[in-house]
Amino acid sequence: MQIAKIIGLKVLAIKGDSLIKKYHVNENIVEPRYILFDDNETLIELDEQDPYTFHDADSSARNLRIFSDKRFWKAIMENDKAYPMANCDV
Repeated sequence: MQIAKIIGLKVLAIKGDSLIKKYHVNENIVEPRYILFDDNETLIELDEQDPYTFHDADSSARNLRIFSDKRFWKAIMENDKAYPMANCDV
């Protein structure tokens, strides 16, 4: 999917993945992993860059994957335990 397809869409939620958590001094940090849009099918997946491939990459650099999948979008949006709302910056 091309990035131009998200023009005009509104962000509904920015969710993390409960399997990818970072813990800092008694605080549960959920980093952004999925950005869900208001058409109920389009999302952006933020994936960390491989440090062995991108040796000079910033630790906050992410690969973006834009795609449409109604079932996956719904699964992420409705399951707050597995996909909690992100509560920090990348």
